[in-house]
Amino acid sequence: MKASFGSSELIRCLKILGFSPKSQDGTSHVKFEAPSQKESQESRERPFIIVILGRKDFDPHSQSRYINQIFQKTGIAKKEIKKCLTQKKYKKR
Repeated sequence: MKASFGSSELIRCLKILGFSPKSQDGTSHVKFEAPSQKESQESRERPFIIVILGRKDFDPHSQSRYINQIFQKTGIAKKEIKKCLTQKKYKKR
């Protein structure tokens, strides 16, 4: 069985991993900036992740995309990211 997650689990995980939310007014999206951007050869890479608010469950494609974005921004193993997203209480190592 594949675990799934929604907006609240994603936001909780991003905060645990050190991402910081940028202020917003009246939108259904919020930007989270990575704690420390990995050095990248690609200068066009966005320095943030956009989270859609109010979703109880993201579709599998969106879930995979969010996991890949977190991995690219932090270098944290995908297995650890999935663990953070699906557990109620997760402590960063």
